[in-house]
Amino acid sequence: MTTQDTIAKYWMQILNVDTVEPSDDFISLGGNSLSAVQVANRIADDIGVQLDIGEMFNTLEQVTAHCDQLIRERDAGAALT
Repeated sequence: MTTQDTIAKYWMQILNVDTVEPSDDFISLGGNSLSAVQVANRIADDIGVQLDIGEMFNTLEQVTAHCDQLIRERDAGAALT
């Protein structure tokens, strides 16, 4: 499962929507600050990167790109130790 698929699954579960497209915006799907915290916590627990809550208020594509960048940075740092 890709990072985007994983995050889309979280959005669908927490926002109670049937589908999420890469261009969908978190707020337009019904997201708010509480649901953003819930999704960010799931990402931290399952993917292992911590997003700022403000990062959640973007499109799925943008949130995924930021997560993927954080994953690359984390993995590069782990490779150096």
